[in-house]
Amino acid sequence: MLFCTIAVSAFAQKGVVITGTIVSDAEGQLPMASITERDDKNRIITAAETGFNGNFSMVVKNTDNHLRVSYVGHKTMIIPIGSRRVFNVELTKSTAQREDVVTNHKKTTKKEQKTKPNFLYSMDNTFLIALVAIAIVVVLSVFFHYVPFVLWLSAKVSGVNISLVQLFLMRIRNVPPYTIVQAMIEAHKAGLEDITRDALEAHYLAGGNVEKVVHALVSAAKANIELTFQMATAIDLAGRDVFEAVQMSVNPKVIDTPHVTAVAKDGIQLIAIARVTVRANIKRLVGGAGEDTVLARVGEGIVSSIGSSENHKAVLENPDSISKLVLKKGLDAGTAFEILSIDIADIDIGKNIGAALQIDQANADKNIAQAKAEERRAMAVALEQEMKARAQEARAHVIEAEAEVPKAMAEAFRTGNLGIMDYYRMKNIQADTAMRDNIAKD
Repeated sequence: MLFCTIAVSAFAQKGVVITGTIVSDAEGQLPMASITERDDKNRIITAAETGFNGNFSMVVKNTDNHLRVSYVGHKTMIIPIGSRRVFNVELTKSTAQREDVVTNHKKTTKKEQKTKPNFLYSMDNTFLIALVAIAIVVVLSVFFHYVPFVLWLSAKVSGVNISLVQLFLMRIRNVPPYTIVQAMIEAHKAGLEDITRDALEAHYLAGGNVEKVVHALVSAAKANIELTFQMATAIDLAGRDVFEAVQMSVNPKVIDTPHVTAVAKDGIQLIAIARVTVRANIKRLVGGAGEDTVLARVGEGIVSSIGSSENHKAVLENPDSISKLVLKKGLDAGTAFEILSIDIADIDIGKNIGAALQIDQANADKNIAQAKAEERRAMAVALEQEMKARAQEARAHVIEAEAEVPKAMAEAFRTGNLGIMDYYRMKNIQADTAMRDNIAKD
């Protein structure tokens, strides 16, 4: 008794497994054929499809139900389940426009003959619902992209008057509605009523930064700084950061100069570092010179001030004299800044440039003198060599003349102008002279 109860309970929960093959009388095995379990009210209980080889396997919930086997282009068959567990079904090719349902026991009703299987209807309906849902999502995404309803609602809540049509037209003009609306909300909350949507759009289309312009206008209004929308947009379009300029007007900026080297009149080099406190001049931001010009002018003033000092000690004793002299020159003229103060942060003593210059001059003079002396020595050596050459030339003439003496003596002997006694007398004189020379050398 207990075994039967357990078996009935398991059957009620799991059902019965049936298998089979669906074939066609004209096409053979039918893949993707539909097999549905239906009750007396023709409701689908379970469903299955055949594989590529026409085989199927499914679990039926109740053996009192019947199977509905169908395939496109074939007649539908309705088969009672009963005690059968294997269903090998052959479907007949249909030649009519609609399917005639054949059963082993009875004909189906006219309404059932004209109706497609509910399982196929459920598949078609699911696919159609998915397509409709995707289409709705796409349409809503496009709609809310071009018509930012949430942004419009935020503007309305903030008190900004703007329509959905204007937001849509911003998208068409390739202007980000969020940027314009947020700027309008910020301006409205700050009490700036003269800023219009058209003006913000025009500034954006001109390449300006709408957010920084509105930030600057709000900051200037809170700090009681005179700044109009036209001036702010002009500064922004000129390439300057208008918001930073307003901040610098409220909180002056300190600029450190690089090391400035100058020489006092006594020749001592001084190296100074200055800190320049500047404030932005809103009216001169358009067309005014920048920080580099200010630093260059301050450096020039420091060099002039130190160079005009009599000695470096006076500068070291009173470094504020440099600041006073530089400030008197009006170095901020034509710049986008106003110089508030110039403070000398540090002064170091460098090289003795005057002494170095004198040493260099002395070395140069020495080199010049040495060059001139070398020139004179070279001239003397050249003159000496020339005199030696002349002496050699004179000796050559003497030797040449001495060579003519024997010839003249021979000629004198032939002509009778010289006698033999005269010749010996001359030889004695020559011997005597040679003896005297030898004695003198010893």
